[in-house]
Amino acid sequence: MNILHVILFLSTIVCSCTKHNQTTSNRVQLQTSTSEFSEDNLSDIIRFLGKKTFQRVHIEHVPQNIFMIHDVDSLLSLYERVQNKKQKVNILRQSLIAVNMKHARTLDSLRFLNDDALLMFLSTAFNVDIEQDPLEFPKNELNDIMKSLDSLLNIQSSHATIIRYINNQVFRYQWMHYRFAPIDDQLLKFEYNAAGMAGSSLTHLYLKRNGKYEVIDIDKLFTIIDSKISKAVKEDAWTDYNRFEMEISPTGNPSGYAIECYVQVYSGALCCPQYITRFITQDFSTYLPGTLYYTTSDHKSDQQFAPYWNKIE
Repeated sequence: MNILHVILFLSTIVCSCTKHNQTTSNRVQLQTSTSEFSEDNLSDIIRFLGKKTFQRVHIEHVPQNIFMIHDVDSLLSLYERVQNKKQKVNILRQSLIAVNMKHARTLDSLRFLNDDALLMFLSTAFNVDIEQDPLEFPKNELNDIMKSLDSLLNIQSSHATIIRYINNQVFRYQWMHYRFAPIDDQLLKFEYNAAGMAGSSLTHLYLKRNGKYEVIDIDKLFTIIDSKISKAVKEDAWTDYNRFEMEISPTGNPSGYAIECYVQVYSGALCCPQYITRFITQDFSTYLPGTLYYTTSDHKSDQQFAPYWNKIE
């Protein structure tokens, strides 16, 4: 396991009372087609940063696009130069992303992602603020945080100390976790959780087109599925593909992807979804007629229980 992305120098992931309670191991778990970074990302990042200390870099002007800067000393020097707090927070966020980018590029498990794709994924995860946007902190609180950071820079503290402070005090990613799961050469599932609670888990699907990953808008698809299942079980139901793992696999004939995910119902407990649904989609906008089924989730907790799949249509 070795963690990786997440500059989330944070201890990672959350425990939830579900089949997919995320484990807290200090390292990243690498599975056959999966790169997962879960527990104490901070420890790995600190080791990666080593003992190098902050060294000021001469900045003649403030660049329009800070997202192209991946050098930590340059970013922190730029932070010292600008006065606008919004710019300062953006630079600190980019500092976390930049450190993680450098760490990630040393990991063989992420070689399949080019720099642009990796930067997009990391930016997505690290633009989630756990409690609130740092700019929404009480004025005195944010001022005190920045004064303490200024002190760390003035005494040229180590990169590890500074990044840990930014992570823990400015953005508060105490339990950041995220995971890349390539489904095939074209489809990738990206899961992340900045807060460490089941309710804050998020899952996105990306399709590779012309060499670039583009996020798939799957809301329409699951709105259709939710409506069909609600009618079948005779109460409000919704697919919970964020809190619980959404299983996806390519299908041969017909071509497309088989999706299986948990279903919550209004009368049930969020920790223990009552149903499972499965279907095949070819375009991620609707399901293939004749492939939509549901069953109870009993077989997930007891493998001796054989599921009976009810065909919806």
